[in-house]
Amino acid sequence: MNNKFYDYKRDGITQSLLSTFLECREKSRLFLEGWSPKGPVSPALTYGSLIHSLLENVYADIGQRKIKSFPTSKTLEPYFQNVKKLWYSENRNASNDSRQLFEVSLSVARATLPTYFKKWWKQDTNKIKWEQLEQEFTIPYILKDARSTSVRGKIDGVFSNPKLWCFEHKSKSMINESNLMDALPLDFQVHMYLWAIQKLYKKVPSGVLYNIIRKPGSERKVKESLIEYENRIKEDIESRPDFYFIRYEISITPREQVEFSKELELLITDFIDWIEGKGRHYKRRQACITPYGKCPYLDVCNGECYVRLEKRKTIFKELEEK
Repeated sequence: MNNKFYDYKRDGITQSLLSTFLECREKSRLFLEGWSPKGPVSPALTYGSLIHSLLENVYADIGQRKIKSFPTSKTLEPYFQNVKKLWYSENRNASNDSRQLFEVSLSVARATLPTYFKKWWKQDTNKIKWEQLEQEFTIPYILKDARSTSVRGKIDGVFSNPKLWCFEHKSKSMINESNLMDALPLDFQVHMYLWAIQKLYKKVPSGVLYNIIRKPGSERKVKESLIEYENRIKEDIESRPDFYFIRYEISITPREQVEFSKELELLITDFIDWIEGKGRHYKRRQACITPYGKCPYLDVCNGECYVRLEKRKTIFKELEEK
């Protein structure tokens, strides 16, 4: 693939990039040429991205002792304002629908996070021994054939219990506990982070503590203002925090981590082969429509229409833009 925007030796590889590669190679090609969708992709992804960004910023300040008592609505408001300012600066040409979707998601986040921190504050500050919060990493990676790159990312948290554990945020609209427990041990993202923890700390981690936040299912009513909607959701969340905030501890055996390490070698090899034009390129049509909606690059596949896409300045915005 002839691409001047991305260089695997210079820019490295992230778990999200490998996940996109597994999802669809055509989507990967467009992403690595610098194309990104304009504005939010779907309500679920908009909310999930927003919640994760807010948790990332608040937990980073907790780790630096900038926050010493559980965050209230007043404490959190500057974080909401900052993420709003950033979103509008990055989406100057967003449509009215995109702006409305973001504002609704922000109202839901405002209703959610004060109760979340009230529920988990004592555990997060008194019982969990944090090694790192919001730890960014770049780990050199050399293939068996001597080609080299790096694996990059950011881990929500690492703590001792007394062995090392990964702390991972997830937002879910629906939670089927049986299916969730069956699927979580195979989570590619978490296995990647466990691999990174082992490389960074020179110890085999024991598993992951999933920090799950349920997205309220109640939709905004036709004549309901954002404030009214926010207050209605907030009242529901405050009345049943155990329904909205769940944590699952999943042990991952050393053998499973060894097997993942072998799979990772094969996957990175396939990816670099593809980048260098040695691997096959094809569209994976099963990825055109997903539970999150249609692929944002579908218009390009249908007829080379780039009107809903825009060029970004960096490869991995979440790692390179501060």
